[in-house]
Amino acid sequence: MDGIQHNVYCIRAYDAHAYIIVEGRSYIYKYNRQGKLINKICTPNIPSGMVKLSDGSLLATFPEEQKLLHYSYGIWHSFLDVSFSPMDLAEIDDVTVVVCGHRNGGSGQSNGIVGFLSRQGQLLKTIYQKNDHTIIQISTAIAVNKKLGTIAICNGDRVTILFSNGEICSVYKGSFPLRFVVFGDSQRHEFKPAAICCHRNGNFLISDYQDGYVHVIDPQGLFKGILTCSQGTGNGLPGLISIDDFGYLWVEDIQHKCIKTFTFSFYENYFSR
Repeated sequence: MDGIQHNVYCIRAYDAHAYIIVEGRSYIYKYNRQGKLINKICTPNIPSGMVKLSDGSLLATFPEEQKLLHYSYGIWHSFLDVSFSPMDLAEIDDVTVVVCGHRNGGSGQSNGIVGFLSRQGQLLKTIYQKNDHTIIQISTAIAVNKKLGTIAICNGDRVTILFSNGEICSVYKGSFPLRFVVFGDSQRHEFKPAAICCHRNGNFLISDYQDGYVHVIDPQGLFKGILTCSQGTGNGLPGLISIDDFGYLWVEDIQHKCIKTFTFSFYENYFSR
């Protein structure tokens, strides 16, 4: 992509284009799949995440200001002020949006928070603990399976999947490829999910920048396989990811500081069961 020379905060792909937020820039950039910049939307401050709603408008998170702003007809409007730092968000359906973020707690600790919002800008409920157990420790990215209503959140060293009512569905902590053991590389890196998106078939795709591949899990969190590229393709280390309506995967390459698009027809499963 032209001009992407900084860390990427957000990628949201739709149709044959993607909206991209980069570090230190008060803009949302819109690129086509060929890497051409087709629009640049000025923002009041630096956003961390955004989503295009079903009506075509945009909703963005601003963690420093602890607010969400709505963009339509070329103007930013106040949407909702919150008591935590909102990092990422996703649309559940035509009436509900879910946002993840964190709030500083005691002793310098940060508690992850999941908030459910109405499309009119009302905070419906927040979830951060249940029975004195913290559900979300660190929330950095979020994705939704709209058909089933399951919500997947990158949560430190795991992905936590919630039902739409906030109850825990499952927790995915990564899978270790058996083939690496067979070929003598038994070193296992800690699972570090950088980003997550939902494929049109309902599976969640999770980028793991430690090991350099993308995990595929089903809507309930069951491991399905991995997506990899040959070393000759310059795969790099996957960071943020998103998938457009045509099945193209947009991937931030942390190693080479660029964004690439991929197509895939199958995934591999060499993992122990």
